[in-house]
Amino acid sequence: MSLNISKYLFYFKTTVFAKYAYQNARVQQLQNGLLFPNDYSSHNLIANAVVKPTGFLTINYESSFMWTSSRVKGTLNDIYNYYKNYYTQQQIEVNLFVANKFSFKSRTEIYLYDQPDKKRASFFFSYVSIRYTLKKILTDIELVCSNLFNTNHYEIISAEGNSIYGTNYLIRPRAIMLRISFRF
Repeated sequence: MSLNISKYLFYFKTTVFAKYAYQNARVQQLQNGLLFPNDYSSHNLIANAVVKPTGFLTINYESSFMWTSSRVKGTLNDIYNYYKNYYTQQQIEVNLFVANKFSFKSRTEIYLYDQPDKKRASFFFSYVSIRYTLKKILTDIELVCSNLFNTNHYEIISAEGNSIYGTNYLIRPRAIMLRISFRF
């Protein structure tokens, strides 16, 4: 089940969006020759606002919250495993365009995870870009800095039924790049 609402607010020059999604599943899990009934539910709530106060500035904010629960009954119909996972993600993006020659973009993402049998995990990612366009020679010069907070890894654990899933990524360290793009 899913519900979406979107509205443009003319006075504030803002588009707002909200979404709620719900999913429920009942499955049988076979483990060591025994069937275990597994109930799984997921709720997802997303809110977004895009503000464009002037022709050269755009601000985009999005927040999402998801919670999942999983319950496995044992062979005597007692609760064998019960897990709850909570995920929160927020991101903000600012775009500034000046005189069709200069642009500035910044994006920051924040992830928070409440995980079973583990402390809260939080991750911050940020990106900044400054671009200057030389229209006569069809060239863009861009300075980009990625991973401003120098987050070096991303690791979460999610539990569902009789299974525990782990995700672990190594993240490229902070980098500053100068890009020159030509068009013809």
